[in-house]
Amino acid sequence: MSTSKKGRGNLAMLGMLGNAIAEQQEGSRVMEVEVSWVDPNPGQPRKHFDAESIQALADSIESHGLQQPIGLQHQDSGRYRLVFGERRLRAYRLLGRRTIPAILVDPKVPADEAALIENVIRKDLTPFEEADALKALYDRHKLSYATLARLVGRSKSGIDREMSLVRICAEVRAEYVEHTPPLSVLYEIARIEDPIEQVGAWENYKALRRAERLPEPGSGDDDDTGRRPAAGGSGGARSTATYKTALPAAMARRIFGGASAIQALGRDEKRIAALLPDDIAAFKAMRAEIDELLKRAEETLADAD
Repeated sequence: MSTSKKGRGNLAMLGMLGNAIAEQQEGSRVMEVEVSWVDPNPGQPRKHFDAESIQALADSIESHGLQQPIGLQHQDSGRYRLVFGERRLRAYRLLGRRTIPAILVDPKVPADEAALIENVIRKDLTPFEEADALKALYDRHKLSYATLARLVGRSKSGIDREMSLVRICAEVRAEYVEHTPPLSVLYEIARIEDPIEQVGAWENYKALRRAERLPEPGSGDDDDTGRRPAAGGSGGARSTATYKTALPAAMARRIFGGASAIQALGRDEKRIAALLPDDIAAFKAMRAEIDELLKRAEETLADAD
């Protein structure tokens, strides 16, 4: 893909900015800037700011000082626009500091692109934030994956995988921070085109994770009442409810995974309407098996009484 002369110039400056950040050559360019003079970056690629992590960063700065300055650009008003380092700026504000160490970024460099380069180098974005920002950079300059990979220090195949995440639906994205699955899980979901099937795969992953937290019978993880803490619901939080189980963890994973897939199907009216007679017959057979299992289990409990 071709890149305009202006775009090539911006990319060259971004590349130099990335090298400067990566090599930590800010040195003599660091200055102290009034925190109150700094305006936010409207193109900030990071969308989620966790209050606890900001507090932890503030505590670290209080104890050890700021390890990296923020990046700013001069505005015509005399104030500064934040380019990168919003978490650091928020931590300084939380501490009530009057000034913060900063470096000036060339005003010709688009602030959102400079922020992306800094955040990628620092590995300071969620996979979805990074994917969206890379996609925006790719679209704006009509870059090849190879050029984009060189710009942010990634492999071409790595860029391909990361940008595939833009295809993942909003429901999965909204729950990412709560569950933080491995990237391999997200890449597999991104390969699914249908958003409903993506949600089903996501629900299946959460069910498997809940099942993996179930202790094996006799493992010693029971409390003194012989009961075990219940796995979390759809939100993933641990429940205060308790239950007993005799299911091995591997069996529980298969059962809960199937249950989640059925739940996802139950929310999709179009797919329900499109079920074939063989599908309906299979579900009826499953229901009969479950009814028979429950009947025998209840009879066993009744005999024990």
